[in-house]
Amino acid sequence: MGYQTVSWLADLFEIGVGTTSEVTMTTGTSTRVVTLREWSKMIKDSFDEMFWSTSGYYKDTVGSESGCDEKFRPNQTFAMVIAPGKYQQLLVDTISNCSSSHLF
Repeated sequence: MGYQTVSWLADLFEIGVGTTSEVTMTTGTSTRVVTLREWSKMIKDSFDEMFWSTSGYYKDTVGSESGCDEKFRPNQTFAMVIAPGKYQQLLVDTISNCSSSHLF
């Protein structure tokens, strides 16, 4: 959802709606300014790296203190449907290949 929102804001700015096309990002002690378009690309490029599991589908959580639970849940389909376009085919493939042991 973050990718879609930031991309939408970048699109609005490009057609003259909005007053800024940049955001300030702070990570630890590092601060830098990026455009909305750059930020949306960063989100898109990191999505698969962070959420794709070795079991062949999207993880429900990342960085949880209790570890990652690699079961496939219905809420994940919502996230994948609105995820960047290249991931939509992976959704179809994942659901098609998912065994019942990975559900709930």
